[in-house]
Amino acid sequence: MLSTLRIELRRAPARWWVPVMVAVGVVWLFARSGDWSKVWPQAAAAAQATTVFLAPMAAAAAAIGTGRRHQPGFSELTAHAPQPFWYQHLTQLMASLIYAVSAFLAVTGMALSAPLSAGVPAGQLWGSYVILGTITMVAGTALGHWAGLLLAGPAAPAVSAVAIFIVLGVIPSDSPYNFTVISGSPEFRLNPSALAIRAVIAGALVLIAVSWPRTRVRWGYLAVAPSLGITAAVLATTAMGPVGFPQITRPPGQSPLCSTTSPQVCLWPENRAYLAQTAQTAQKVAAAADGVLTLPTRFYESGLRHTPEGQPPGFSLRAGTYGIVGDMVNEMLPRPPACDRAFTDQQISQYATAHENLSTWLFTRATGKQATLDDTSEEIVRVLKQPEPEQTAWARAQVTALKGMKCPV
Repeated sequence: MLSTLRIELRRAPARWWVPVMVAVGVVWLFARSGDWSKVWPQAAAAAQATTVFLAPMAAAAAAIGTGRRHQPGFSELTAHAPQPFWYQHLTQLMASLIYAVSAFLAVTGMALSAPLSAGVPAGQLWGSYVILGTITMVAGTALGHWAGLLLAGPAAPAVSAVAIFIVLGVIPSDSPYNFTVISGSPEFRLNPSALAIRAVIAGALVLIAVSWPRTRVRWGYLAVAPSLGITAAVLATTAMGPVGFPQITRPPGQSPLCSTTSPQVCLWPENRAYLAQTAQTAQKVAAAADGVLTLPTRFYESGLRHTPEGQPPGFSLRAGTYGIVGDMVNEMLPRPPACDRAFTDQQISQYATAHENLSTWLFTRATGKQATLDDTSEEIVRVLKQPEPEQTAWARAQVTALKGMKCPV
């Protein structure tokens, strides 16, 4: 088999696609937001996300490779080959897979070099994202090989590439039928069941591509091996819905990484690169609320602790500094009463106005953002121009209005 595989490697069209695939993957990788470059799981997930472009290219390359079987005289040439037809398919598909997966791993290596070059301590690689990306590349290549057997001419690479791109890039990112994830936030991890289902689909496509008969398939009849492959692919695809999105929430109770500042800030350990910056943001929020609201002793990143229903889950790093400030401010504000239906529309409107005013005032002070009438109310612009004591008195009045709305006994 090795000698046959070497021959296929030398003549596979995919060998010319590898540099292009690596270039496309690297350009897309470093053209997106740079937040992933400081966190190991984010880097692995970013590399996996490049399969949105690499898998369609791998499918097209594999389809072009199998297209030669439609050339005149090819069937007669291979009919008397000493190896069975599935062996010929297998070695050709293996050659395409080697090039496709190698291109993906090269891009992955570039992605994982970013945390190292940024000085981030070596941590969890989260290889599950690399496995998911590899599964996607295998599935795309196998589908392209199969399409090349079914269709002649340029239709095969075009159909296979478009089909893979629709599955990876057009299906909503939160769909349970997606093969990719767009973020590797430590708050989430890959669901082993979802990963296994996608591996079954990829394996089924490989089985179909390798065992597909060389002669035209008669209606109502198909050999056992491709029939099993199709059945497995359909069943696995059906199971994707109940299993859900590939990512699931990590359980709370992990040992958080906390700052020594006051108030403390606690992050997932994988996000240690953002600890100093987030702690500084928390101090600005605390300074903005000083004398107005009771400060928590700790701010927790989302997912690190169990929170009662209706309580803020913590702050998220995904929206940047402004998002962190907004989450922290929201956590400090008084919670609305659970019996909101017991109040009149006017009372609810007054509560909402006081909540919005106080939230905007705190956010503007904590971020240092210039308040204008374009993005805030005239009252907030007026209050922010007043001396500090007057601002504090106004803010305390908003807090009193929020806390004064209580459920009737």
